[in-house]
Amino acid sequence: MTTKIENSTGQVAATLDKAIIITVPYCKLTKSPLNVRANAPLTGIEGLADSIAAAGLNQNLVVHEIKGKRKADLRYGVAAGGRRTAALDLLFSRGLIDENYPVPVKVVLDADARLISLTENLEREPMGPYQEIMAFAALIEDGRSVDFIAAAFHVPAMTVYRRLRLAGVAPELLSLLLTDEITLEQLHSLALTEDQDMQRRVWAAADGQSYLRSPNRLRSAITASEEQISECRLAKMPGMLDEYTAAGGEIRIDLFSERDDAGYIANMPLLTTLAQARLQAVVDEFKAAGWMWAEYRAGDVEYQVRESWLYLPRPNPVVSEESAQQIAAMEAQLAVLTERDDAISALLDDEGRELSGEEEAELEQIDEARSELQEKIKELQQGAPIVYADEDKAVAGVMVSVDRSGQIKIDQGIVRKCDMADAVRLGADLRDCWGDKSATIGRMIAKASAPKPVHSESLIRSLTAHQTAAVQAEMIAQPNVALVILTHTLLCREFRSSGYYDRRGQASEAVTVSCDGLPHELLKAAGDLADSVAWQARQVAHEAWAAKLPEGFAKSFDWLLAWPQEEVIKLLAYLTAVSVNGISGGERRLDQMADVLNLDMTRYWQPTAEGYFSRVNKDRVVAVVTESVSAEAAVPLVGMKKGQASAAAQELLADRGWLPTMFQSAE
Repeated sequence: MTTKIENSTGQVAATLDKAIIITVPYCKLTKSPLNVRANAPLTGIEGLADSIAAAGLNQNLVVHEIKGKRKADLRYGVAAGGRRTAALDLLFSRGLIDENYPVPVKVVLDADARLISLTENLEREPMGPYQEIMAFAALIEDGRSVDFIAAAFHVPAMTVYRRLRLAGVAPELLSLLLTDEITLEQLHSLALTEDQDMQRRVWAAADGQSYLRSPNRLRSAITASEEQISECRLAKMPGMLDEYTAAGGEIRIDLFSERDDAGYIANMPLLTTLAQARLQAVVDEFKAAGWMWAEYRAGDVEYQVRESWLYLPRPNPVVSEESAQQIAAMEAQLAVLTERDDAISALLDDEGRELSGEEEAELEQIDEARSELQEKIKELQQGAPIVYADEDKAVAGVMVSVDRSGQIKIDQGIVRKCDMADAVRLGADLRDCWGDKSATIGRMIAKASAPKPVHSESLIRSLTAHQTAAVQAEMIAQPNVALVILTHTLLCREFRSSGYYDRRGQASEAVTVSCDGLPHELLKAAGDLADSVAWQARQVAHEAWAAKLPEGFAKSFDWLLAWPQEEVIKLLAYLTAVSVNGISGGERRLDQMADVLNLDMTRYWQPTAEGYFSRVNKDRVVAVVTESVSAEAAVPLVGMKKGQASAAAQELLADRGWLPTMFQSAE
């Protein structure tokens, strides 16, 4: 880099040596568009003007011609000597020189003017970010390379690339740097897109809301439909990004991150389609190999799904004949060691005594020898294929998934709960994922044959979301109860209690003392919650408190110290209320809270076709109408289609106060 700097300096010196000094009238001087510090503040002008007034201008300016339509319109743009020109301007304004004052200059070509301006500025204080951005962009337009600019400015090439990216930001936004109305970090976020209209929209959308203009918020607004490469397991699959870009997919590079995998997938549907095709190809291979079933997940397998699996015993890897003989010999040694270990343990049990020093040392040697043998067996089996028998494949399947590092994970020999009875009948030696069998098998088979629950997990989550919102609304109206619940929760945690319990003996950790993401979670669990009475009450309280908060409330709590204690307590009660989270996939209730609050769910929830009847089976719809209205009223529903029966049930039960068991009082 030193050589490049010397070369650029030498080029400037050669250019100036060739130029001769002439004088031009002061009135012919003008600002040069090629000056890299065109908008930089100038200092020391008063003293310099006094010096020129006393001794004249002893150092020439460097200028280039700016031609007009006529010869008389010729002007000279000052490429080097901005402070001297400013001093002349001051003298002219004071009447100490006139417009014909002779100014010594050297005239250079436009192509050299910007480089000369740059070289002069290298000896001065660093330019501001705006001047640097504009200078880099202008030098590129002049045909200078990134490496040349990096050498001349003593910065890494990446810094030049980043400044050039910022030069592509909408001009009116970039110019805000001059008045400190925007930060470099905010510009970094806006520069994620080259679409200046999008930059303007994102910036304007956050007008008057400073928190929305944080770099992270701006970045999120621009990449709302995209996913970070560093967080996308599909993008990490070997070769997937190359396949994606070959198919026309765009990667939004984040030049301002230090991570090697910084950037965003701009077309997630395309990437997902390509990844699914690759996973499907793997699945098809297993199906062709004779497995009963094969599926894939473009991520982790859900816990509930994995919990319902049992596994066939894993066959030993198919190793070479030589390795097989070595493994057999080591397994024989392991059997001898295990037999000796068992013998010592049995002797101690019979004699009812503790280990002697010699016995303890022998057992330690046995453990070390066993670990060493097991490690050697593992090394011999490493990479060897696992081959299941055809009769095993006939009752089991394979799950293909993608782990967080993007590697494809294969789970073979899985028996689903719906196939367990057949697998056991055929003599399959099933185990769960921990290797246990017997009781696990019986429990899983019984579970597979058990009747389906009345309410699906998604419906229960919806109902418990409604119940949570109702509890929140009641707690907002009864702040004394909210404070008691918060105090009791913190009390149990401080004194290492496992929490208070409801009438079923279940822990009731409902207060999380955190509102992060909870409104979104509630609305996601229950699609019809936003129109409910409970939710509207919550929103009214939220808006009322929001109106009381001062601007910038998150930056300090001095304002809160000045509030009346009674008002602070009310705010604490409200925040406690909205932190309640009773969403559950099982039919548990916020019993203790509901009882203390005298919660009447009929005020907050009504059975509707959309919210309840369409999400249970038709027999349940008929049973509810029979129970709440009459058997006669339920008869017509038997012959209806499910949608018609759901609508009819909604009409029949309107204002009757019917509630699912989970909403009813426990008394």
